[in-house]
Amino acid sequence: MVEGYQGEDNAADTSVIACAKHYIGYGEATGARDSYDTSITYRKIKDTFLPPFEKAVKAGCASVMTAYGSIDGTPCTADKKLLKEILKEQLGFDGFVVTDWQNVSHLIGEQRVAENEKDASRLALESGNDMMMNAPEFYDAIINLVRSGEADEKLLDEAVERILTVKMHFGLFDNPFRQADEKYLGCEEHLQLNKEIARESTVLLKNDGILPLTGKNKILVVGPSADDIRCNYGDWRYFSHPLPDYDTQPVRPYVTLLEGVQELAKKHDCSVRYVKGCEINGEIAGGIKQAVKAAKKADVIIFACGDNILLAAEGCDRADVRLSKPQRELFTALCNTGKSIVTALICTKPLCIPEIDEHSAAVLTNFNGGMFGGLALAETIFGEINPSGKLPISFPYHVGQQPCYYNQLPGWHCRSYVDMPETLVYAFGHGLSYTSFAYSDILFDEKTLTLKVSVKNTGKREGAETVQVYFRDLTSSVMTPVKRLIAFRKMQLKSGESQELTFTFTRDDFSFVNANEKRVTESGEFELMVGGSSADSDLIKKKFTIAMDPKSWSDK
Repeated sequence: MVEGYQGEDNAADTSVIACAKHYIGYGEATGARDSYDTSITYRKIKDTFLPPFEKAVKAGCASVMTAYGSIDGTPCTADKKLLKEILKEQLGFDGFVVTDWQNVSHLIGEQRVAENEKDASRLALESGNDMMMNAPEFYDAIINLVRSGEADEKLLDEAVERILTVKMHFGLFDNPFRQADEKYLGCEEHLQLNKEIARESTVLLKNDGILPLTGKNKILVVGPSADDIRCNYGDWRYFSHPLPDYDTQPVRPYVTLLEGVQELAKKHDCSVRYVKGCEINGEIAGGIKQAVKAAKKADVIIFACGDNILLAAEGCDRADVRLSKPQRELFTALCNTGKSIVTALICTKPLCIPEIDEHSAAVLTNFNGGMFGGLALAETIFGEINPSGKLPISFPYHVGQQPCYYNQLPGWHCRSYVDMPETLVYAFGHGLSYTSFAYSDILFDEKTLTLKVSVKNTGKREGAETVQVYFRDLTSSVMTPVKRLIAFRKMQLKSGESQELTFTFTRDDFSFVNANEKRVTESGEFELMVGGSSADSDLIKKKFTIAMDPKSWSDK
């Protein structure tokens, strides 16, 4: 991402400065409340949430944005340990730190760790922030504080130097009002790349054999997401920013799911009928009745559902992440017709959809798939492409399982719920194909830490598989996850073709942050797991030992 924005050499002719955000632990806020307190330790911060920022820093990321929230009661914008000690000193970050929107005043009115603008401005500067986004009160306050001797001018100099250094490096003084070359905006090359990204992002979650559609001549497309490109775009685009305007007309080219199905149905000699049925979060008078009537005449139903910016945008926190009630009622009515249902999820976040999984013949998603997300879904449904996407998140059965993620810690006393499965509807890394893959011959060299595994396409169609490698430290000085992803590689295999993949690791790949907040690799027994998802049933395993003198443990 950093290289994509800034260029691989971070050259002065780049058009964009990358910003890594939000620093840090933003998704761990309690109660699913955005910008709220996160009750996690610095050990967990360093072990789980810091590594992506460390990667960004190593790639030359020019700026880092602080989060609105707080860590154990200390606002991220006012946390000197996070900003100075960890980010700037330990990681060696030499760009500038920018606050989020109005974070300085947030310290006063919302978080109440500063009494007034003067205190908030000094606290923000002393904690390691360099640029204060939308904080006009900061500038006069900090100048007055420096003049009165209440703030160290060296801190102000350092902040200014960091900002100017980045601007000079990227040529913003030589060409401050650079504009994109319009010949590249919406050019054919970029449109084709957009289509490929949408196709590779499509994940087939379930398939009882109904897909790809063949011999289904009468197709009913139903659901509020079927013909609404806004659902494919998600939040933070021209419908929602700078000011929300849901009535803004979308700009072509784009393809909704309905349009994609209609286009491909002609090729496959199918007829298509469309009934909306309901709104994302509201009823349509007679909508369900009309949908059921149409469903009875159809061979198969494509049900398009999910969310939109009214349910998933910034400032739209949700305590219940099921499908909205109107969509659930529509789905139930469709199920009662006895017709096969292919569900297309067009959503911003993983939803709690156990009933969708149970009663759908097939389920697929590409989340907010963009301008060609609908086309990619339709191409997958008709088998024009062989899906290869894998989930970067997990789908829970119920919101009570949250937070759910594949790299949980061990130690759950009962290891099950009494009222629902303890497993997930769809696990991290999950994604089906129209072919099948088999893993075998797993070998590991303990001296070189080299893993070899054979993967074979055992199906009748060429396809791509993302090989995922996880590990577990079987005994450690602090609790470590039941599995942790350390490598993945996507490979294309023809029907019947087999390839051997080689992964070479270092001891640091098997490290963790100990109780002293130091990253270490401890000697002992480990377990490698290789397969097509994080689910235990998809993994083959191999144990190995790292032997070393405790005095030589990596401690950095």
